[in-house]
Amino acid sequence: MMALVSPERTLPRPAALVLMLAVVGAGLVASGPPWRSDDATRAAPAPSSRLDEAAAAALLAVPLGCTPDAPTTLDLVRDAPDLLAPGARSVVAAHCESGAGNPPSGVYVIDHSDALSVAAVAVRPQQQLVVTGLAVVGDRVTVQADGWSRPDVPRCCPDRHVVRRLVAVGGKLVRASGS
Repeated sequence: MMALVSPERTLPRPAALVLMLAVVGAGLVASGPPWRSDDATRAAPAPSSRLDEAAAAALLAVPLGCTPDAPTTLDLVRDAPDLLAPGARSVVAAHCESGAGNPPSGVYVIDHSDALSVAAVAVRPQQQLVVTGLAVVGDRVTVQADGWSRPDVPRCCPDRHVVRRLVAVGGKLVRASGS
């Protein structure tokens, strides 16, 4: 009968493992998480142009139909300062939290120049799409999303992919020709 573990191979001792984790953890605490960038060359936007994401989530709870026990989650946020009109704007993809399945998303243009408000709607949750990508270039918005071809397709497994291209015309978002 063959041995499952060779006698030459040993597992690390608990004390050595604890010491190794402490050293690695101390390095992360000292330098911060590896995904954070402290690049001083990047200019931070002026405070008035920043979107207050907590306030935006509260604002979008109504059009999304979120309840207090299913709070709003902002999935993607893109700055769009001159979309629709000059000012501080962001395009936001959001959905209501769900215990299971994929809740539909909504995509909104949020004006945060003065009072926070929804300036336009690019995708409504009633369209039953889960937004997977969002891009804003000039006056154009591109939304990538997954959806369901029929009501009997399980909510866990969207079976179609769509790309919506919108353009700002006359203060409104309209579908771009050819999309």
